[in-house]
Amino acid sequence: MNYRNIIYTTLLLLFIPSWLFPQEEVLIRPQYQPRSDKHRNKIDELGRKQGLWKYYTNDGTLFMEITFQNDVKHGPSTRHATATGVIIEESNYFNGKRDGEYRRYNLKNIIISEGQYDNNRKSGKWVTYYPVNGEKKSEGEYVSGKREGLWVYYSSKGKLSAQGQYKYGLREGEWTYYTPDGSVAETKKFIKGSVPEEIKPVKTSEKVVKGFVMTPKKKNEKPKPGSPPGKNTNDNPNP
Repeated sequence: MNYRNIIYTTLLLLFIPSWLFPQEEVLIRPQYQPRSDKHRNKIDELGRKQGLWKYYTNDGTLFMEITFQNDVKHGPSTRHATATGVIIEESNYFNGKRDGEYRRYNLKNIIISEGQYDNNRKSGKWVTYYPVNGEKKSEGEYVSGKREGLWVYYSSKGKLSAQGQYKYGLREGEWTYYTPDGSVAETKKFIKGSVPEEIKPVKTSEKVVKGFVMTPKKKNEKPKPGSPPGKNTNDNPNP
């Protein structure tokens, strides 16, 4: 048997057992997991994360739940506050990218935003809420991750505060702003997210004559050093 055949035979001996006797899935107890929780994280025969995985802080507080498929985020995912364990975010993944319904909460479990993702970008209708009382704060549409069309904003007391159009994520056209009693406070016209500045005339006491600025001379003004004597009473040619 030559040297090349020996190498081939050795390689076959190394791989044949894995073909005939594939490794089984491995269940792993999450680090810092409380004894009362019987969940186990799963790794397949190729060492890839599969199914629901749980993660805990070193004091045993659950702070993350992620669903995997072949080591990639795929499915529901939940994030918890590390201090209290309450849910602060619910989302869904498809092949490692956010896709589907999304909700975010504050530490008091009051929802502060909800909508959906499409290929990792905000899409469709989104609504935000005030974290203090849960009142609606804004609502409108996203297209490819940017605000588009009519958006409406509210005060913390539920009153209409502003509304207008977005185009490619920027305010466009006429926007209306309201007072707390519901009357119109002002309107502004936006162009690509900005309000054109109005040019106002600048008031000045200076006179312009043929392109030169004429500044009124002060009384009893002394001549500057080095200037020729003028015809005022302070100039004395015969000291």
